[in-house]
Amino acid sequence: MSRRRNLQAATEQPPSPDSFAPNQVICLVGQSKGSNVFEVTDVTGQTLLVELPSKFRKSVWIRRGSYVIVARTEELSGTKLQGVIEFVITADLLKEWKRKGLWLVEPQFTKTESTKNPSEA
Repeated sequence: MSRRRNLQAATEQPPSPDSFAPNQVICLVGQSKGSNVFEVTDVTGQTLLVELPSKFRKSVWIRRGSYVIVARTEELSGTKLQGVIEFVITADLLKEWKRKGLWLVEPQFTKTESTKNPSEA
């Protein structure tokens, strides 16, 4: 690999789950609300509206059911956004974290009333 690719790969590595900042949280993507705004669910089951920053637009695909690292922010006046997507967790990275024992999030996700199927009620 060239020096440039190595630099890009090094700068795009996410922090490991045990070294997250206090405002960072792993979330499950629920649905796209349009204009690069997504509805995500954090580990506690709280639903948040987050934005995909411009550096990821047209280069990263986010699907329902994928995991992202979100930096929670204070709700700005005039907007309903509660955070910014900092990193999209790829399938390869997820497998690596599970193999190393760093991934303990999946069993903690709970279904909220908004994500339940109407036939389950």
